[in-house]
Amino acid sequence: MPDSMMPPTDSAQQRRANWIRALEQIPDPQSRLGWILDQARSVAPLPIHLRTEPHLFPGCRVRLWWIPSLRNGQCVFDTDSDSVTLKGTSRNSIRGKKCV
Repeated sequence: MPDSMMPPTDSAQQRRANWIRALEQIPDPQSRLGWILDQARSVAPLPIHLRTEPHLFPGCRVRLWWIPSLRNGQCVFDTDSDSVTLKGTSRNSIRGKKCV
């Protein structure tokens, strides 16, 4: 199985499960979306020097920057977007994924 198809690590699975559990506690869809937007707004934007063409994710109608880095011997992704909704969902879906 290629690394890009590897399942997320246990900690990534736990974070995803926690995120889903938190969303399930909010019965109203508008309130759920509001929670995702609040999560996105609580994260500092990427530094301007990283918001460059080579870091743009291809194929998006809005800009999504995707930056792999090595921290504490582990490859992690940072993301940012012009769209608050995409910023919120990308930060929660990408964290814990292996770099390719």
